Amino acid sequence: MNVMVTAQADGSLKHWHATSGKCLHARNDEPENHLYAIDFAPDGTLLATAGRDAHVRIYDETTKSLSMSLKEKGERPGHSNRIFCVKFNQIMPKVLVSGGWDNTI
Repeated sequence: MNVMVTAQADGSLKHWHATSGKCLHARNDEPENHLYAIDFAPDGTLLATAGRDAHVRIYDETTKSLSMSLKEKGERPGHSNRIFCVKFNQIMPKVLVSGGWDNTI
């Protein structure tokens, strides 16, 4: 496939046709959120994003819809500050790691 995905500081996520440069799909769920990190699952079916609002969002690449949003809450672990890295594990594809400004992984 000839598609590139970008995350912008304005909170938008865009899919581009790499050869023609045309935007194929764009979404901006959280305009006040700056996106700092994106990663695809090894099989390409999921896309994870993270940024200023300390949420990790996982999108279904087939439907381009939000599958889940992960955020620290009460006893649930997560980030309390900006997230600068998300990475799917290549060996265990259901595992996603994130790292943030709050010094947590």
